[in-house]
Order: sequence, then C-alpha cells, then structure tokens
Amino acid sequence: MPNYRPEALANRFLELAGSQGLTQLQIQKLVYIAHGWTLAITGEPLTSTEPEAWDRGPVYRDLRSKISHIGSNRLTRRIHENDDNPFAVFASENRGREITANLNETEEEIISLVWNRYGHLHGFTLSDLTHEPNTPWHNVYHRRGRNAAISNDEIEEHYSALAKSLQEDADQAV
Repeated sequence: MPNYRPEALANRFLELAGSQGLTQLQIQKLVYIAHGWTLAITGEPLTSTEPEAWDRGPVYRDLRSKISHIGSNRLTRRIHENDDNPFAVFASENRGREITANLNETEEEIISLVWNRYGHLHGFTLSDLTHEPNTPWHNVYHRRGRNAAISNDEIEEHYSALAKSLQEDADQAV
C-alpha cells in the first residue's frame, strides 16, 4: 500500500462532506483516525508523514500549512499544491494542482467507515476522542512534549487494541 499525503486524504473527506465543508479540527482528526484504522486493519500506514502531538490533538504539519487560512471556518474547496501561499490561496488561479490519491478498495472502505462513524462529529468532539488517557496523542504529548511526532507503531498499537475490544464486545453481544 502506498502512503498518501495527508492533504490528499483531507480532499477525500472534503469530497464526502460536499458543500457543508469541514473545519480544520475535523479535517485533521478524520485523516488521523483513518490513518489509525488503516494501520490496525492492514498493518500499513495510510499517510506519508507521522502526525504531531499539538495542543488540540494530532496534527499533520504540512496539511495545517495548507488549511490554516480558514481559521475556524469550514473549508469547502479542495486543497491544492500552492494553498500554503497566501497570494495563491485566495485566487482562483495559481493554486497549483489538486492534491489527490489513488486509493485502493480497502483504503476507500476505511475512509467510508471513518466518515460514516465520525464525519458528523464536531471538531472539538473529535479532538476530545484523541485526548483520552492512554491514546497515542495523550502519551506522546505528556511524555515527550508538545509537537512531538506520534509514531506509527504507537498509533497501530492503540487502534489494534481498540479493534480487538470492539470485536470482543460484538462477540459477547451474540
């Protein structure tokens, strides 16, 4: 499986959101959650870079540089190569090419599952989910400090344990 730029995955979630768009918090957390579930299910990373433990949860630095201009508003248009350029971002031209990914069937299924489960949640709710005790963000932020990288191993371990717990709950319900 290839690793994709977080901006490409953000564009996939923006496509699913349609005209309602998404906030920065929602975009960052949905990409992170999809990355976590992909690691748990496939053992392979979905993103090409590791997120960092910022104050409001996991953040992909390159993605943030492309969308920080929206502030607390909703982003409704796709992310392009030059969107970190303040002169290009507000123009219709010179934004460069749209950042895309050729997702395979499994990756598309994971993105859809994450969207269906988490896509309706407010950004602060998604942030709270990543801040729970013993999550990768919580452990990294409190042990290694602000803006430290959250390793794929830590994320995979957490989401694999979460998947196992969900499976046990489903087995007990039967």
